[in-house]
Amino acid sequence: CTNPVPVTFTENRVDGSCPNQYDLIRLWSATDDCSRETTHVQTIHIVDTTAPLIQNCPASETVECGFVRPKADVTTTDNCPGVTLDYTEARTNGPNCCDYDLKRTWVATDACGHTTTCVQNITVDDTIPPVLIDVAANVDAECSDVPPIPTNITAKEKPLATAFCLGTDADACAPATGAPAD
Repeated sequence: CTNPVPVTFTENRVDGSCPNQYDLIRLWSATDDCSRETTHVQTIHIVDTTAPLIQNCPASETVECGFVRPKADVTTTDNCPGVTLDYTEARTNGPNCCDYDLKRTWVATDACGHTTTCVQNITVDDTIPPVLIDVAANVDAECSDVPPIPTNITAKEKPLATAFCLGTDADACAPATGAPAD
């Protein structure tokens, strides 16, 4: 009889319910010169029970109008291949044209359907009043020489807010003009 006896190896994959769940069936066999055979079967059950992880999930925050940060650079990892990362953003306008809520949602889904969700809620509050332009300076005047009421006074939103704060009612946030009310 020959020593060592040659060993053959085969491996078969039996797919399961999703791409990352399957069985590996490994078979080793050895046959000597006298046609005596021995085999060993190893079965490995591959399972995916772990949801993906999300890194850099931003915290919820309240910001002034015009200072909403760009969406965060969120990433995901998983212990098995085939993870996707979906992003949605929903805006809900508040009672004023310049107040609103943003809900940013990231959902990581692996090949077996496990999910992890990251949500950032951003409350945008416009708390800074508009800026008056061309206002009249304080003066000392005789009672016979009271200056007339200026009619060229205007108002505008703070510079950074103008482009970001206009909600569905643009006229309510537009610059105001005119003389003061009686």
